[in-house]
Amino acid sequence: DMEDDIQQKTPRRGSPAIFASALGIALAFVVVTFGTMTVLTYLGERPLKPTVEAYFSKYNASEFAALYASAAKPLQESMDEGRFLAYQQLVREKLGDYQSKTIRGVKIVQERGPAATVITYDATFAKGPASVSLAFQGTGTEAKLVSTEFRSELLPRPERRGRG
Repeated sequence: DMEDDIQQKTPRRGSPAIFASALGIALAFVVVTFGTMTVLTYLGERPLKPTVEAYFSKYNASEFAALYASAAKPLQESMDEGRFLAYQQLVREKLGDYQSKTIRGVKIVQERGPAATVITYDATFAKGPASVSLAFQGTGTEAKLVSTEFRSELLPRPERRGRG
């Protein structure tokens, strides 16, 4: 019967096509949202890229006194030079040469005084991987180091989440 054939061709309410469309829209939303976040992360890192590269080249050359001398006041006020040098030296000894990094995130932190930009990387060193967070005040070539934080299984227990 012709009428029965027509009725069977009308899509049912929960049809796969509608579900697939809804899923596609949801996925597009996720991609756009996370894509935007990724773009913002890279834009947040860009003004500090030269400063980050300068930090790692001084780290590889073991020029920790130079890093301390050029650091922002909050770092110098919260940690004396001896402690900073000892921490950086220990990290350098346990992790070895810095080799490469992948950005994980950028955030602005304001505790006391001027805001700091914290950039976190998954980094590869000669002896293994580490998570590295570098905090800076200011931007571009004017940016000054506020803190460094290394997290790695290669570091001794107390320093694993240590800051320097």
